[in-house]
Amino acid sequence: MKLVIFDFDSTIVKLDVPWERLRGESLELGKSYDIEIDSSLHMMDVANILSKHPDTREAVQMAFRRYESRCIEGKSYDVLPGMPDLIKELKAAGYSLAVASGNCVPTIETILSRLDLIDAFELIYGRESVENNKPAPDQLLRIMEKLGAEKKDAIFVGDSIYDELAAKSAGIAFFNISGHGQKIEQLRKMLLK
Repeated sequence: MKLVIFDFDSTIVKLDVPWERLRGESLELGKSYDIEIDSSLHMMDVANILSKHPDTREAVQMAFRRYESRCIEGKSYDVLPGMPDLIKELKAAGYSLAVASGNCVPTIETILSRLDLIDAFELIYGRESVENNKPAPDQLLRIMEKLGAEKKDAIFVGDSIYDELAAKSAGIAFFNISGHGQKIEQLRKMLLK
């Protein structure tokens, strides 16, 4: 592996965002534009549906920014133990590092700057960086293209089925970091042999 792409929320940090409230607001937005959305869908699916409509795309992005901004202002996030050290070790070992996230780029950049990790990453792609968010492979494929990385040399580290499906669609390896703890050590051993 030469390129490690990280998801952000629940992978590097855990954001304290009321996602369920944002989901409800997004469903109401869909109703106001007569867009039928199954109310049982996950927030990511609801946002992806609304992002495909030109009338609601910007409103969804603004809602995400608004909720995530409150999180940043209140410093309502936790750094996941061991992740900053692992990122620094991977960078020192010569890996190219990037972020592919369903969060907004300003959120990611602000928090990584606060953690003194921003310079470790060559590219940061958020939900507004591509037309199709995860589980579509668009972010991953664009990152690999920009960094000149081949599929066999890339791995995506994430925590959700959306991350796993994106990696599979992009044709790259996936490492599920859910639960962290021993998983960080497993990833370290795998990449820093």
